[in-house]
Amino acid sequence: MNLVRVIKDTILECVQIPANLVAALANEHPALPAKFFPASNKELFYVVPKNPPKASGAAQDLPVPPRNLWGVSFKDDEEYLKSGREHVNNMRKVLADDGFKFQKDQCILEIGCATCRLLRWLKPEAEQSEVWGVDIDASYINWCQQNLSPPFHFATTTTLPHLPFPDNHFDLVFAGSVFTHISDLADMWFLELKRVLKPNGRLYFTVSDSHTLNLFLTKYSESPLTVMIKECDRRMHVLDKGFGAFSIRRSPTGAQVIYDTEYLKQKVESMFRIHASMNEAYGAQTGMLVGKDR
Repeated sequence: MNLVRVIKDTILECVQIPANLVAALANEHPALPAKFFPASNKELFYVVPKNPPKASGAAQDLPVPPRNLWGVSFKDDEEYLKSGREHVNNMRKVLADDGFKFQKDQCILEIGCATCRLLRWLKPEAEQSEVWGVDIDASYINWCQQNLSPPFHFATTTTLPHLPFPDNHFDLVFAGSVFTHISDLADMWFLELKRVLKPNGRLYFTVSDSHTLNLFLTKYSESPLTVMIKECDRRMHVLDKGFGAFSIRRSPTGAQVIYDTEYLKQKVESMFRIHASMNEAYGAQTGMLVGKDR
């Protein structure tokens, strides 16, 4: 009888947990596959307008999303746009130094595009090529589809390492501060990106590595991430013992993954050929360019 009563009380307590809290806990759990963040997830209804306007003008003249969709804090619209242009220009430099040329009729993909802080700066390419952005947050994608399509294409995806594109499809895939938030499934995501790349295609991504870690322990010693790093070290002694990688938190909205640079190179070289890297290409993060050369 006591066991029955305990089970009954537990069920009754669970029933009283708000549905939005249950959903939030589910999204935070790293082992639940195929997560995404639905649009207007706190509302019973939402509406997507039809006939979105054509995005015209230069990249800097395209619509800027509302602040609640920025994802990262910026002082104003100008700083939002400037940061995206700077990060894309760094990518362009790494690609150009490697001999990669943007040409007509290419296929390009950004994963984790959010509201196109980066992708907007590929508008010239989007006007003569197939350029996609994907993200696990449907609110971001809805805004992009309403404001930036055409010339860009967008789709909502999930945290499960699968993309809705055929094999050998893209000339270039890039991911700014995406692998900084992928812990257990990073290898599977690398392999999925390799699948959709054309032979001799390029993958450009940014990561937090040994150089990044050193910056946070010195130059950015007062940042919230540094506080989390020090707490992780207090519990796990990662800085004293050495590490291949460590993750602070585990969810797609909060994970912060930091790699030892040599460990990361060994991991990536099992799947790609490393072409180049650039320290501080994306804030404190290192940009890496790899190729599907086999």
